[in-house]
Amino acid sequence: MRRLLFIIIASFISHSIYGMQDIMFGFLKPIPTGDTDISSIYIEREFGDSGIILNKTIELFRTEKRYVYYNLFSSRRTSDSTITIYKSRIKVPKKYHFIRGKHEYAGGTHLYFGNKKEWMFIFLNASSNQDSTDIDIYKAEEKPHQQWMWYHNLVMSEISHKINHKKKVWVTFKQKKDSLYGYYKMNRNVLCFANVKEEHKGINIESLKSFEIIDEKEIITNQRTVP
Repeated sequence: MRRLLFIIIASFISHSIYGMQDIMFGFLKPIPTGDTDISSIYIEREFGDSGIILNKTIELFRTEKRYVYYNLFSSRRTSDSTITIYKSRIKVPKKYHFIRGKHEYAGGTHLYFGNKKEWMFIFLNASSNQDSTDIDIYKAEEKPHQQWMWYHNLVMSEISHKINHKKKVWVTFKQKKDSLYGYYKMNRNVLCFANVKEEHKGINIESLKSFEIIDEKEIITNQRTVP
């Protein structure tokens, strides 16, 4: 219970500092399959200082034996009058399903995948720090490096939220001993896997390393609309 309270408090502080807000998106029907050209992606609306909602955020590209490939669309304000839209792609383990996504005032887009026991988190446009040289992996009983602590607390908060919401009771999330957490930073994006069994380590590492930006375009905008 003490650990859960720490996670909730840390998450609240992080949300306050980083400007998280409740513009969330979920799919009541299957994620559409396609390969949308970035030229057809446009800004649906803006909010806050940097928050941007595009007409499309995620689509299923293709499936194979072990993975499902997703196209991800995100944006970043590069100046008062310029926004860059990115199209990236990642292959997610087939046993994971898309859980939910949300936007934040600071401009990031968060995507959550997983199943009942293991999870993957993709934080698009979340950091301006230098890329990782490799994936940092920790056991559940180990404390991640300070550069990962905000993401780690957010991950733990989301896992606990999912468990509580589903069971509709107040429960404490118990990490399995020797389960693995991995963190990777690439092109301003942070990718994580959480509570993964040792035997599933390789497929999750391969998934994070598959992330790539495959296209981008710049939009000039002289008028910002804040609802």
